[in-house]
Amino acid sequence: MVLHELMRMRTSSEGAERAIADYLIAHCSRLGSLSARGIAAEVHVVPSTVVRFC
Repeated sequence: MVLHELMRMRTSSEGAERAIADYLIAHCSRLGSLSARGIAAEVHVVPSTVVRFC
């Protein structure tokens, strides 16, 4: 269900939101161990953007 929602957001979003969705889809097997700060560093956004996305 989460993957389905990420795929929907990937197609309907732009910019930072799309980049976050792409990253989460690519790393879906590690979702439980990822932090907002770690995702933000990989996607080159601030952690608050990741928190808002979630």
